[in-house]
Amino acid sequence: MLPRQPVNTWQQEDQVYIYCVNLLFISGGPARLQEFSGGQLSPNHLDRFFDDKAVFYSQALGEESPLEWPSKSLHEKAFWVGQKVQEVNSKLQRYRDINGLTIRWEERILGERPLIVDEVVKQNLSDKISRIFGIDKNSDESDKDYWRRVVREVIARDELSLSLLVWSIISTAVEITQSDYGMSSTFRDIHKLLTTGPLSLEKGDFYCCVVPSSKIVDSQTDDKIAEDSQSMANRMEYNRWHFIPGDVKRDSIPLKRDWFYPPTIPDIATEVDWHHGGHVDAKIHHSLRIPASVVVDGTEYRGSYDIRLLRQSGEPYKPDDIKTAKVYLDVLGNVIQSVVEYVEETGQQLKIGAFTTRWYKNHLWKEYARIASSA
Repeated sequence: MLPRQPVNTWQQEDQVYIYCVNLLFISGGPARLQEFSGGQLSPNHLDRFFDDKAVFYSQALGEESPLEWPSKSLHEKAFWVGQKVQEVNSKLQRYRDINGLTIRWEERILGERPLIVDEVVKQNLSDKISRIFGIDKNSDESDKDYWRRVVREVIARDELSLSLLVWSIISTAVEITQSDYGMSSTFRDIHKLLTTGPLSLEKGDFYCCVVPSSKIVDSQTDDKIAEDSQSMANRMEYNRWHFIPGDVKRDSIPLKRDWFYPPTIPDIATEVDWHHGGHVDAKIHHSLRIPASVVVDGTEYRGSYDIRLLRQSGEPYKPDDIKTAKVYLDVLGNVIQSVVEYVEETGQQLKIGAFTTRWYKNHLWKEYARIASSA
């Protein structure tokens, strides 16, 4: 491997490639690599890429492109773009449009931050939680305080009610966005993360709640739903386990531990059943994903939870669907962070026991679907 060899022994093409990758990281982090999926990474292509980004970010911020830009070196351009993307992130919400057919990733701007959320959507979810759990929101209660109280009351009942709460939130998102499936994944056992550390976690220490729509429940067999749900859940547990090392010191990661950089911005994808085996099996044609972070013991774990919405056919997701999904993402974030706070305060092990391979296979999801659909 290159890191174990002196640089002066590298082949020239390897040196150029590493140089280009380094400039990409400077210009906006590891996610930049995905924007070259299916394309050639070379100094000439990179130069044009930075030129396009300079125009894109300047226009998004309502600014003129820098006059001295043509005279800048490739490294200077990378640094300027990297600085500018931080300014964009402080004011605007970026997302990426992914064409699964060509595997092309295109960066776009959704709108100003914070995104304006639909109060009707928020109220519909609160009403559904009230019908399922009998917990109403007080008129003077903030969203954060309300969901913290919901979590505390649900935990006081039993751990299975906490799993049903997660299912109910995702189920409502599926209904509102007319999706065929929705899912969210994160830590199964916060106590283990706190006591043994992030690198001690294994794939099974994460869960993925996969929720089929009422249309899927009515049109497919229980075994087919269980098979597809289990397949998607296993993949997301695998991904979540791979994201964790991205938030610890590099020298603490074992050499043989493979890992991914955590995702940080939303994306909308179309034609995704052309290249992804899991999407092919479940006939998922369009998808929407918003990743987010949770703070545990003072450490921010980027991409440690998300919400994903999936359609087997019909219209692709639109940018406004991200705004709608963000309502449910924020609620899930409040729920997860409230669980973290509870475990940190009490020292109690609060393990999510649902959403395992056996749970899907034994059709235990059916009772959750029945409760959510009747509320």
